Amino acid sequence: MTQSFKKIIKYIFHVYKGWIRYKLYRLGKVPCHAYRKFILRHIYLLNIANTAVLYGGFEIRAPWNISIGEGTIIGDESKLDGRNGLTIGKNVNFSTGVWIWTEQHDLNDPYFQSNNSGGPVIIKDRAWVSSRTVILPGVTVGEGAVIAAGAVVTKNCQEFTIYGGVPAKQIGTRSHDLQYTFSGMHEAFL
Repeated sequence: MTQSFKKIIKYIFHVYKGWIRYKLYRLGKVPCHAYRKFILRHIYLLNIANTAVLYGGFEIRAPWNISIGEGTIIGDESKLDGRNGLTIGKNVNFSTGVWIWTEQHDLNDPYFQSNNSGGPVIIKDRAWVSSRTVILPGVTVGEGAVIAAGAVVTKNCQEFTIYGGVPAKQIGTRSHDLQYTFSGMHEAFL
């Protein structure tokens, strides 16, 4: 292949990726939960359980690398980055505006590329991630853990603990006797 042909192919692929991202962004604005979920599951191959709820205004990257478990609620205006894999367990609650990143730039790279500096994020069962929280690449949030509003999670969070602050640090513990399950009931048009 000639160099100019390779550039054309690279450009077409770049435009295609941008088009997918734009379509996913627009899908997050559609005011019908069932429609959004259907398209995400059947067109973009998001692995989402039947009783999971994904409220509107979301932004999703690489949904084909994301798994969302039974009874999980993803609050409105959330950003889910699946580029390096994102696994969300059962009965997890994301409040409004949770941002999860699995990829980031390498700040020391002369070209500001990622250089595989990201990693998968795992959120285990019955965790609660509160409003305006940011979870960075490579983090595992343990079962039943709570992330307080506005926290920036840079390291793993242990099971049944409460984290808060920037960067997030343990600030408390949570009961081990969690028995709730979310039914999947939701506002139909949000």
